[in-house]
Amino acid sequence: MSTRLNTRHQKDSRRLNLNQSAETVLRHLEFGDYDTEDFEDGLSQDEDFQNCNLVTKKKSKKKKKKAGGGGGVSNSNKRAAAAYNEDDDIGVFRQQPIRGLSNPGNLCFMNATLQALLSCSPFVELLHQLTQCDIPKDDYPTLSAFASFISKFDSTTLNDGRSFCASMFRPVLEKFTPDVPTGPSGGRPRQEDAQEFLSFLMYEMHEELLKMRGCSSSSQQYVPSELTQIFWGQQKSVVRVEGNPDSADIVQPFLLLHLDIHPENIITMEEALQLFSASETIEGYKTISTGKVQADEVAASRSVKIQELPPILMLHMMRFGYGCNGTTKLNKTVSYPLQLVLGDDLLADPTLDQGRHYELVATITHRGQGPSRGHYIADVKQSDGRWVRCDDASITTVGTNQVLGEEAYVLFYKQL
Repeated sequence: MSTRLNTRHQKDSRRLNLNQSAETVLRHLEFGDYDTEDFEDGLSQDEDFQNCNLVTKKKSKKKKKKAGGGGGVSNSNKRAAAAYNEDDDIGVFRQQPIRGLSNPGNLCFMNATLQALLSCSPFVELLHQLTQCDIPKDDYPTLSAFASFISKFDSTTLNDGRSFCASMFRPVLEKFTPDVPTGPSGGRPRQEDAQEFLSFLMYEMHEELLKMRGCSSSSQQYVPSELTQIFWGQQKSVVRVEGNPDSADIVQPFLLLHLDIHPENIITMEEALQLFSASETIEGYKTISTGKVQADEVAASRSVKIQELPPILMLHMMRFGYGCNGTTKLNKTVSYPLQLVLGDDLLADPTLDQGRHYELVATITHRGQGPSRGHYIADVKQSDGRWVRCDDASITTVGTNQVLGEEAYVLFYKQL
């Protein structure tokens, strides 16, 4: 399915690309080369939209005191509807209820993705701001769907916390996989890849936010949005040539870090992150030819470092392989921590201390053998420290050991 997603966006170099390296395929969202200052300064926080102002709050340097624990979550969906308090350094205080999402057929990939995104408080705050906007559904299907979706969690319309079908995303799904028909009840004949859907969803929302501000998306120059301030970071690709003290650096934005977990010695997330940033040999690297001087093949290496850390860091465990023999899945336990501290070897600036500390707030797990079948669930952390498992319409409490015992596919970490 990665090939299908790449084909859908191949005409735009700012969209999802497959970048082949010596050891692994690193799939990431890129928007072309840009100046690093653009990431911070390219978006005015009080930028005037057509019918509303959307403001993404930056993380305060000052540590705030956590709000008291919210309502409890029990094993019944009705009692699970009790609101919990959400108050962190990035977003603002808000009562966020819990609801299950019904599944009319092969929609668990979407349900798990949406529930995991609801664990990201700055994103939820952005969605609540969207509800104050007049959003034409035909022109902005993704923004309209999210505004309608978050309104279902309003305490005045909660209706005992009963599950509902996220049918407002039907236009988004039809654009995601135009070749897959949707049944009368909203079900679909096959499963999809939750990570691919997450990437598609984020890109479409980013594009529509730019469109709402009247920004052109055709330029190769990177243009940030309210969404990029939440989920996007910057990574620096450093190419070093033997005998040349200078390096060729390319800085690009990333949405997720794609971690290769296939080597047998990779059994922890920290080891996967070390592999991600490890130097690798570039085969067939040639110098630039000038005049009559032919380009020579030289020894060169490349490494990837993180230059800018996002408030919400999303990590993708690359469990699915795509080849001429079809799709395979790696069922392998890779341990991951509740508290993540990014090491010096992963950062472009090892002296950077602030911002490298994260806490786990959600995971998406796939159960089954292939991305076109099987089942997805999401484990989501509550503000009182407890975890709930979102399994379509079912909402249950789970222990930390249960969360850490899953073979997670996508992980969401919030910056401390």
